[in-house]
Amino acid sequence: MKKPPDSDFADKFAPNCGVLAQTLTPITGRFLGCQSKYVSPDEAFSSFIIQNSESLKILHDKNHTEVGAAVSGTDGGSPYFWCVLFSNGKRNSSFAFENGQAKSVHPGCFSGNNDDCSASTRLAIIWPLLAVVFFGVLYVL
Repeated sequence: MKKPPDSDFADKFAPNCGVLAQTLTPITGRFLGCQSKYVSPDEAFSSFIIQNSESLKILHDKNHTEVGAAVSGTDGGSPYFWCVLFSNGKRNSSFAFENGQAKSVHPGCFSGNNDDCSASTRLAIIWPLLAVVFFGVLYVL
């Protein structure tokens, strides 16, 4: 998948999610996945998020120092949107929240809705239904 322009994150992600734009580090890779039913994270990664050699290349890139993963669904459940972002910032420093706390997220919290979403059969319907994005930061080994 294409790396998003940093301006998308600074202009959309930061203000909509309560992230201080000046603290954003460059995104070095990402995976997007859409599914009509909820599956466990291990199944999501093995069945539709990581699909080909390009995905493995992103996953094994030595420039990544952090990874953040999120999954969200609409109020009634499906569709489910999976997002995994990689950055090359210092550990636990890819972004900071205004007042130290994230805003309640809403549609538009994550920009990049012009990208293809793996396992998606009806992408045009998924984006308007996306209601909540929960962003958690995990550390790369």
